[in-house]
Amino acid sequence: MGPAQRDRARKAIDEWFARSGIQMVSVERFVVDKAIDFAWRYRLRSNDAVHLASAVLTRCDHFFSWNKKDFPMGEQVEGVRVSEPYVIGQQSIW
Repeated sequence: MGPAQRDRARKAIDEWFARSGIQMVSVERFVVDKAIDFAWRYRLRSNDAVHLASAVLTRCDHFFSWNKKDFPMGEQVEGVRVSEPYVIGQQSIW
């Protein structure tokens, strides 16, 4: 992929995130500390724990995942409802 294609792809990805309603957060120490707690409490892998901690610390209403095996589905985790997505969104950024 050349520089022009890379720039177009990056722009398309940035625009998709801006429209998607997905909130991007920085993983800083307070997120890591909360993730460690969730990893132990819910037996989550580190990446899953970081995602859940980010949702909790940014005060999301819902945390959606298809990973029923690992996440505490149907529970409230510090005010965030954990559940499977019930509306399937856009399948492609193109």
